[in-house]
Amino acid sequence: MKIPELLAPAGNYENAYFALKYGADAIYQGLEGFSLRRTAKAELSVEELRSCAELAHSLGKKHYLAVNMFAHEGDILQLKAKSHMLKAIKTDAFILSDPGMFLVLKEQVPEVEFHLSTQANTLNSSAVSFWEKQGISRVILARELTKEDIVSIRKNTTIGIEMFIHGAMCMSYSGRCHLSKYFLGRDANRGECAQPCRWEFKMKDERQNMKDESFIEIEEDERGTYILNSKDLCLVEKIPELIEIGVDSFKIEGRNKTSYYVANVVRVYRKVIDEVLKGKLSEDTLSWAKQELTKVSHRDYSTGFYDGEKGSFNLESSGYIKDVKMVGIASSDGTNIEIDVRDKISVGDEITIIMPNNGVDQTIVIDSMINSKTLEIIGDAHNGYKVAIPKKIAPFDKLIVRKSSI
Repeated sequence: MKIPELLAPAGNYENAYFALKYGADAIYQGLEGFSLRRTAKAELSVEELRSCAELAHSLGKKHYLAVNMFAHEGDILQLKAKSHMLKAIKTDAFILSDPGMFLVLKEQVPEVEFHLSTQANTLNSSAVSFWEKQGISRVILARELTKEDIVSIRKNTTIGIEMFIHGAMCMSYSGRCHLSKYFLGRDANRGECAQPCRWEFKMKDERQNMKDESFIEIEEDERGTYILNSKDLCLVEKIPELIEIGVDSFKIEGRNKTSYYVANVVRVYRKVIDEVLKGKLSEDTLSWAKQELTKVSHRDYSTGFYDGEKGSFNLESSGYIKDVKMVGIASSDGTNIEIDVRDKISVGDEITIIMPNNGVDQTIVIDSMINSKTLEIIGDAHNGYKVAIPKKIAPFDKLIVRKSSI
């Protein structure tokens, strides 16, 4: 049985650290000015990228760099000017979709592998074979594929195939969308998407007087008005058959997500993948996995196009479900738990330290709390505080702490 790679997003160094610590085999990041997350603050400088690549390699894991925007002439010129700096990153592969950017990087940094982005809309085995002949070593399949499509592509190709298994979906074909450009002048295909597909749309009858400001609600089966709003993808239950199919890499979406989101989603899929490979995946583990995936910020989940060609849309709301939140990053010396606070915690709160490597989560009640800077006993701590909680617990370094937000 082929061992698949678990590939995690890392919008910054902290996310890279936790993605790798909680079980990712590889991380992917965006090059500043050249990926599809410009407005999400999920692009990194060359120096930041080099640090993250070094971290991954020090752990025997891989680093991939997204340069997957649709480039205009000026972008190609900028990439040529910057390409000599990319050697210093020592990334394991470039993720790209634009043939022009591919030619530039292939000429300037030929020692690095090339992965074809999902933005290239690869939907069939002939397209995969075409890209293989150009020098692509892995194709990230379009998200608009059914199980049957994926099976056929795997049977008829030899290079690596990667697919998204979790995260936000787009109402447009593999992310090629012009709504943001049309409404706000922000080009989604150059990393500036404002996500207008999440808006609540109304319509106006053209026969009305143009000065009439009344609008008609758009209804679909009386369930709502969010007709372009995709549900989030979750294929955790499909992992056994995807491993059997022979998918080489399972990709999690979310370069603009929090370190808690990355850590918890990664550890869930890590546990499921490991148990499948051992032949020990149980209903209890799947139940735990599905429950844990509701404890990160998410929209309603679906299997996307995997079980059919319609996809899934939430017609009622585009809001996130946020029942649990990250409140800090903890470490322990065996006597005290030190927390770098990110969200309010108070004496009396029940908090959970989530464990990597299939460890058992540690849930404690805060009986008392000391401000690490002033050494005062305090009742509440907010973002920016560092506190000590007198609790004897096995020593550990840098783990995520969460609590219920309701």
